[in-house]
Amino acid sequence: GIGYVPEDRRRHGVILEMPVAANMTMSIHPTFFPGSWLRFGAERDLAKSYIRDLGVKTPSTDAPGSALSGGNQQKVSLARWLATKPKVLILDEPANGLDPAGMRWMRDLLRTFADGGGTVLLSSHILSEVEQIADELIMIGRGKIVASGSKAQLLGGSGCIIRTIDDARMRELARAAGHSVTPHENGLLIAADPEAVSLLAFDHGLRVRELEGEGGQLTGVFLEDVGDRIE
Repeated sequence: GIGYVPEDRRRHGVILEMPVAANMTMSIHPTFFPGSWLRFGAERDLAKSYIRDLGVKTPSTDAPGSALSGGNQQKVSLARWLATKPKVLILDEPANGLDPAGMRWMRDLLRTFADGGGTVLLSSHILSEVEQIADELIMIGRGKIVASGSKAQLLGGSGCIIRTIDDARMRELARAAGHSVTPHENGLLIAADPEAVSLLAFDHGLRVRELEGEGGQLTGVFLEDVGDRIE
């Protein structure tokens, strides 16, 4: 099946007057209420599992959707569709209103879903987030598709420039992980994805002072390259 998480979660993502449990199970309602049977216990149990797995902060499964913060409403909206075991998730501006921790949570969730064989169709104006999660990209300007392809094709290169509190140690770690490393005026040029490099530094307790992509960043590609092709 297909799940769709809309941009305006307060108007279209959750029903504010309904309890969290009912919001989460709405898409599979017949499963819990076949015929005239009322199985509120089973509904609450499923809601509790998603509250736990997604880290939803709510007073209870009976709390109304309006009692939740925007980020938690987003999680409830997601739970509604994850409950259907979809093969495809469509998300419109999923990072809107999320703090940095929430954005990372969303990124990790979508990557886990994709790694498990699912397909994610993501629409977002936050290009830095798109750059970190997407495998294939389509850029639209003024209603037209103006560029498409893999992230590597559009960015025209891969790698990053990093400066840490101990670049010598960072060089050793990167090479041990199989990455090519060359000196750079701003630190080290490592032929690897920026997120992978930052995690490598974090896992070994190296504080990062600066980190930037070596290839063209997605925002720059859109403004400088794609923008020129819009009629």
